[in-house]
Amino acid sequence: PRSTLFPYTTLFRSQLAAVVALAQREKACCPFFGFTIEIGADCIELQVTVPVDAVTILDGFAQLI
Repeated sequence: PRSTLFPYTTLFRSQLAAVVALAQREKACCPFFGFTIEIGADCIELQVTVPVDAVTILDGFAQLI
């Protein structure tokens, strides 16, 4: 699989909810997407993983972020 990391260094609670909602919408549309949200002391990271044959879809998704 291929993954891309999207770091968010300053997120408020409402922005975190938006990231979660985006991941949920994409998962409903494209069940082969994998999403991991890591919460650190000073940042939040969204990692998106797809199978190798869906790399172009991930690249398109990355442009939306």
